[in-house]
Amino acid sequence: MFKCLLTAFLFFGFSLCAYAQSFDVNLSEESAQIMFRGTISKEVFDYTEFNAMFLYTPDSWIGSVGLDACGELDAVSDLELGVGLKVYGADADDNEAMSIGLGGMLRYTPPALEGMVFSGLLYYSPRVVSFLEADRLFQANLRIGYQIIPRALVYIGYRNIWIDTEDQGKVTVDEGIHVGVEFTF
Repeated sequence: MFKCLLTAFLFFGFSLCAYAQSFDVNLSEESAQIMFRGTISKEVFDYTEFNAMFLYTPDSWIGSVGLDACGELDAVSDLELGVGLKVYGADADDNEAMSIGLGGMLRYTPPALEGMVFSGLLYYSPRVVSFLEADRLFQANLRIGYQIIPRALVYIGYRNIWIDTEDQGKVTVDEGIHVGVEFTF
């Protein structure tokens, strides 16, 4: 059953790539991640986006498909906030996991530091929406980037993703520093 769900999950997630408006790839010594994002609807100060992510390490992999509602704050026009939902599928140290996470993101582009971008996200899946061998899941990312040209952002980031499993307790999928580039279309 897990393989059927995983196949459907990956097919849906990567079929979204045809509509992607940004492509993000990052690497560390122990991991490689790709992410696609695309806008579903856009208003003057807010938008709804979908995203699909896949992360590979020698011992684990994790993928997600999500939907976020994002917008700018009136008080700080260069600050974007978003809240959303992600559906995760993973295999971490031979522990199969599926979960639904709620969380949010922020992105700040200070006008005084032209080209600099600070961003982060935090998602959490409690026990009630974690399945298979997962009891809960946690994802946190922080990054600092610089927009080298209008359609390319280079960055350095820190990522921490772990799954609390029934048998092994906390299993770290990936933790550490990575470098990457984000392309927009």
